[in-house]
Amino acid sequence: MYTPGPGYVLPVGTHTLWVTFTPTDLGGYLPFQSAISIVVTRATPHLSWPTPADIIYGKALDDAQLNASASVPGKLEYSPAAGEVLTPGPHALSVRFTPTDGTNYTTAEATVPIAVARAASAIQWPTPDAISYGTHLRVTQLCATASVPGTFEYNPGLGAVLAAGEHKLSLSFTPTDRLGYSISHCAVSLTVAKAAPVITWPSPDPIAQGVALSATQLQATASVPGIYTYRPAAGEILAPGVHELSVIFTPTDTLNYSTVSAAVTLTVTEKPAATITWPVPSPISYGTALSAIQLNATTPVPGTFVYTPAAGLVLAPGKYILAATFTPSDTENYATAQASVVLEVQGPPETDSSPVAAAAAPAEPAPKWTFTETNIEAADPARPEGTDERTETKTNPPETRVYKGAVYEKGEDGKWHLQKK
Repeated sequence: MYTPGPGYVLPVGTHTLWVTFTPTDLGGYLPFQSAISIVVTRATPHLSWPTPADIIYGKALDDAQLNASASVPGKLEYSPAAGEVLTPGPHALSVRFTPTDGTNYTTAEATVPIAVARAASAIQWPTPDAISYGTHLRVTQLCATASVPGTFEYNPGLGAVLAAGEHKLSLSFTPTDRLGYSISHCAVSLTVAKAAPVITWPSPDPIAQGVALSATQLQATASVPGIYTYRPAAGEILAPGVHELSVIFTPTDTLNYSTVSAAVTLTVTEKPAATITWPVPSPISYGTALSAIQLNATTPVPGTFVYTPAAGLVLAPGKYILAATFTPSDTENYATAQASVVLEVQGPPETDSSPVAAAAAPAEPAPKWTFTETNIEAADPARPEGTDERTETKTNPPETRVYKGAVYEKGEDGKWHLQKK
């Protein structure tokens, strides 16, 4: 029989174990006892601590990593402690366990490995708004930010000019803390629209009627090379008034520039008629040929006069309307002009003393003229005196005379009038 018996838990310390032996044959043997000494030491608690997963730099230690457990009650103390941030790289987490029953249990320790990886910086880069061709890249487009200090390297970089179309902008971010953070990369898309060429077209000065359009009016210029299509086109002649001139510009570089149009207004003025000065000529005697004395219209504008009747013509007595048509040499700026005056021719061809007779045929005796009354209707009052057109109806043939090849007709006023040939 053992003392203490089986199953008894001895406290820590030195103990004596006793055994009493009772023989079956008590007649031949006596019971006897024996003892031994035994030392009971403190037990080591069993610790369980699974190896934690790797963490990223910047994450503080918490229960996810510091989660050891012991077989008996007690206190766990970790090193590094909860809340600490480990540098990137391999680390060992340790724990010291102090049992509540310090009499029977010793402290225990355990370690587990943990790896801390470098963190990737958080990059914020909003997609930039579209730009037009010719715009240099600037901080408006290259505007990324990072969660930690560092340096951005953009591709393409500041100041670059991209062709029209869709482009990918990328960056490489190098953190200042190279130990704790890794180099990060990011990209966004950028739309580059075609640029509109700048058209410069000053409003042209007014032109006179009849002037053809030319480069003086069709003088638009663009900020880039290209082809100009005008409407109306060069060479066209516009009527007086206000007109719109338009141009369609097609750039040579159609990849990066769009077709644009522009318009200006042009005033076409009516050409002024040249001012004609023509004093009313003094009366002349019958037989006096028309000359520069009567046909003496003037104008300050160079050009040519055409008179009706023409110089050299001898008019019968009466009143006549002399007409002048002026054609300017500068037909682009001046229109044809007309003027008229009234000329009185005095004296009928009745006697030998007629100045025309004497001057035209001095070697021959002047013819005698006799006059008979004829019933001739009055001339059309609308017809100027001295004209040779008659529309009246005569009941009796008018009396006529021929002098120096000219035919004269005696009118109701008793005067002789030159007939039209």
